Amino acid sequence: MTSFMKTACAQRLRLKTFPASVSIVGFGGAGHGITEATVAHVFSKPSVIEHQEVVVEFLVAPCIVNRLPLRSFDISSWIIPEWIDLADPHFNQPEKIDILFGIVEWDKMMLSQTHKLGDELPTLRRTIFGWVAGGPVNEEVNYPTLQALPVTNEQLDEQLTKFWEVESYSTERFLSPEEQAAEDHFVTTHC
Repeated sequence: MTSFMKTACAQRLRLKTFPASVSIVGFGGAGHGITEATVAHVFSKPSVIEHQEVVVEFLVAPCIVNRLPLRSFDISSWIIPEWIDLADPHFNQPEKIDILFGIVEWDKMMLSQTHKLGDELPTLRRTIFGWVAGGPVNEEVNYPTLQALPVTNEQLDEQLTKFWEVESYSTERFLSPEEQAAEDHFVTTHC
């Protein structure tokens, strides 16, 4: 499960949540615990492709990332054919992010068509939601911070291992010298 949904979005969609216990570790080892998950049926945009459905399990968190893109960028010189139905016509303007799909789920939503806008420009890719842009925007942008939210099962496994090491105890019983003498006597005389 590597897709994410904001808590407010899950509430707005009236999705039932269920308990989850996942540790998200970012750059520098900063961690964040996620305690809820949900499942949603994601449908295609009818004008793009008829009734395609992807069932996605989301980790639910109060915040995923800040607004993206971090800054607006100019697309007025891009020649986007009229027949291309963009999934988000305002993708070049900063906006709240409610859902972040993991690559496995995103791959199920990709269709095979692409359209290259030109050198040093993004490539448009067709999805079940419409066309999306990916690649360089040929803008000099000075980003104040970079954001990422990687999920690693290795770090979760390591934390679980440490938990069990702390929570486990030895089943071996340590006997006092008197108890050991009594045990030895019992074993030699009764076993």
